[in-house]
Amino acid sequence: MNKKSIILLSLLIFISLAVFTSVNFAEDGDRSYSVPFANVHLYIQENGSLHVVETLHYSFSGTYHGVKRYIPLKTGEKIENLKVTSKGAYSTFQTSNDGQQENIIVYLYSNPEKTDPITSQNVDITYEYDFLNVINLYNDGATLQYTLWGSGWDFDLGKLNTYIHLNNKTGVKYWLNPSNLILNDKWEGNTISATSNQINSGDLLEVRMVIPKTYFNDPIYAFIKEGNGLTNFENIQKQYEWGINFFGMFYNILSIIFILIAIVPIFIYFKYGREPKILYNGIYEHEPPTDDSPGIVNALYKGNVGSVDMNAFKATILNLVNKKYIKMENFDDYSIDSKDEDANNPAMIFDDKLNKSDLEDSEERAYDILKLFADNQNRLDLNQFESDMKKEFHAKKFRDYFNAWSSDIEYEANTGIERFFISKGYNLARIVGFLGIILSGLTLFLILFALIPFNMVESINNLFYTSIILLLSSIITILLPNHIFGHWTIEGREREEKWKNFKKYLNDFSLIKEHPPSSIAIWDKYLVYATALGVAKSVQKSMEKLIPKETLDSSDSYIFYNYGGTYLLFSSFDSGISTANSADSANVGGGGFGGGSGGGGGGAF
Repeated sequence: MNKKSIILLSLLIFISLAVFTSVNFAEDGDRSYSVPFANVHLYIQENGSLHVVETLHYSFSGTYHGVKRYIPLKTGEKIENLKVTSKGAYSTFQTSNDGQQENIIVYLYSNPEKTDPITSQNVDITYEYDFLNVINLYNDGATLQYTLWGSGWDFDLGKLNTYIHLNNKTGVKYWLNPSNLILNDKWEGNTISATSNQINSGDLLEVRMVIPKTYFNDPIYAFIKEGNGLTNFENIQKQYEWGINFFGMFYNILSIIFILIAIVPIFIYFKYGREPKILYNGIYEHEPPTDDSPGIVNALYKGNVGSVDMNAFKATILNLVNKKYIKMENFDDYSIDSKDEDANNPAMIFDDKLNKSDLEDSEERAYDILKLFADNQNRLDLNQFESDMKKEFHAKKFRDYFNAWSSDIEYEANTGIERFFISKGYNLARIVGFLGIILSGLTLFLILFALIPFNMVESINNLFYTSIILLLSSIITILLPNHIFGHWTIEGREREEKWKNFKKYLNDFSLIKEHPPSSIAIWDKYLVYATALGVAKSVQKSMEKLIPKETLDSSDSYIFYNYGGTYLLFSSFDSGISTANSADSANVGGGGFGGGSGGGGGGAF
């Protein structure tokens, strides 16, 4: 996949995930419900109590048995004279009180006998009760902080109509928080009327009021407090309003910054990631373009530039087989599809008598690593090796040796790599990516756990979604191969294009058929590099189609591939890494806005 294709795919994934996060899914199953509006009437009594009348308009689709409502209670608060009525359905209700909240369950029925649940009906539920010890009475006046709509509802409310009734409005002040949820509010005689915008699940709306002390005749149901309290109460509201303005602007600016950080990698790509133009315009290469070892080819031309994967080790072992440093035993009468239980186990024999001076350092180290798992006769039973790689001790031992070998190859590949590849853009992109993950992750944590100050709905929602966009963008940026934001030098790109065309040649039977290798030895060499590039199966199939069987049987590399060597050995490598990693995983142990009376929430069942 070329650079443009990877970028396009990443953008598509990013856009899809961003859209996914903004989609609201309907309730599972064949039923759902909504509450288009609710009405709340507060009657402030001269005895210091609140008479509350709440009506919720439910629209049910499908069968439901009832609804729930709970009302939090602060110390000393009480609810008395509770009545629950319904319109559009028959109902009964039950209550319980654990000292911290009043729990109300309303059962709804479609028949007077109250035996059948409701199905696809519109129902109005009205809760009427007296709320005691909610108003605070000081020497200089009274205060009320009451949650008109709590954050505990499991649905979005279309709108809330609020009516606060007083006997006299003289000297009364009120504030509705947060103000951005209010569509309009006004005095109508001695009644405050207000209509909200949509209130999302998890958000709340409250009223704060200052009432003259003379309003109350016999405030036996008010919470009597010594001293003056109005100045402090109003100062808290002023601080809240200042915070709303400041943090509202701050959150909006932060959202813009997050979007800018999210698109910074695009600018990095255009500045550092675009490849230089070269004169080379070959369609394919039918010879390895350079004399690099299989490990170096894997490091430079298969994935992330300068990083190796298991294919590098597999290709190196296969090359040792091809060079006869590792010999095979019992392969002729064995294959992975064989059902002959009496067949001898295939094995690899390490010949220490051969001069290893012609081997690359990476090949000699790979030889020594694999030999560590052989017996005293330098014989590695592949079936036994496969079994050993499923055991934690042997698996971790192999992984540690492989990681050390990989590090050596990567060090060799990256020595002087500036001649071929410039990674400045990639380094910058990773810095931006990790910064984005930290910023977006911290912000999402604060939002999701309600730790962010001044939870203004619109601004917080914007910040929430831009944080998700930044998080997704940052993760994609870090996961993209380093050649997306880095670029080859002119010399490096020419080499990379040639190896890419050689891989295309190996992977395309029509090309290899048109220009086949001239000898079985060259085929074996191709199989080694095809393993390093991840296309060995294609070369194996081409060999079977183009080379006579008797000739194939003279190729150790092909026999190793065809008769179970790669299946047993290479799958054992993968199994060992997986077993070691799984073992590691298993061993790992491991007074502003809000705070008023009322509120709570509920839902349907």
